[in-house]
Amino acid sequence: MYLAPGLGFWIHTTSTGTLSGPSASSSTLAVGQVAALPRAGLLPPMAGPVLMDFDDVSRDYWAYSEIGEMRWLGVVHGYSVIPPIFRPQVPVTRAQMAVFLCRAYLIPGVDSPTPSFADVSPDHWAYRYIEALHAAGIVQGYPGDGDELPLYCPDFTVSRDQMAVFLMRATGLDPIETSEMPFADVTPDHWAAPAIAAIKAAGITQGYPGDPPTYHPYDTVTRDQMCVYVDRALRCPPNEQQ
Repeated sequence: MYLAPGLGFWIHTTSTGTLSGPSASSSTLAVGQVAALPRAGLLPPMAGPVLMDFDDVSRDYWAYSEIGEMRWLGVVHGYSVIPPIFRPQVPVTRAQMAVFLCRAYLIPGVDSPTPSFADVSPDHWAYRYIEALHAAGIVQGYPGDGDELPLYCPDFTVSRDQMAVFLMRATGLDPIETSEMPFADVTPDHWAAPAIAAIKAAGITQGYPGDPPTYHPYDTVTRDQMCVYVDRALRCPPNEQQ
């Protein structure tokens, strides 16, 4: 699958060479490397299932295409066993979420000499990704005691309301303040209501079927759900991004 330069889409190379086009600066790419041209965050319409090698994600799995897309883009790598596996229903931690979002939005890691969070030291495996999201204004963490640094809680799992906020910020969507929420279980005074309304309007989330539908804001985000969220976010039309 190859996407034309100049359209702002992702490019996946099959051989070493130079990437160039009307809106791209030339850069050398290695085999299998993923690059992105200046873009509004678009991915093209999905043409069909993307082949992948995760032994625990079958072709009829509900999120097969999105997991394959994220694998193809290098957002997820899976677990290094033979054959490789993805563990789609395992909850996503805040540390893992930082890595996924940096890879998806091409946010370079930040090797800051001074930690931004009291509980994430420079030797933490996800330190540079967490610092990058903090520098980009995507994560703020939890307030510390007094003058202490805030906490990030990297091993905590990500809830669906938190994910809405992270994706709204990463994608550049404006929060939507409304008294008529699209989900029955999210009231206008919920702390993440503007973000949940924003990603619903952008088509990033659909919620659970019902009349009206529900969002389950406190449920944990699993690895398959994360792939679906991010895949949809990268397909937001330009007029829904800043």
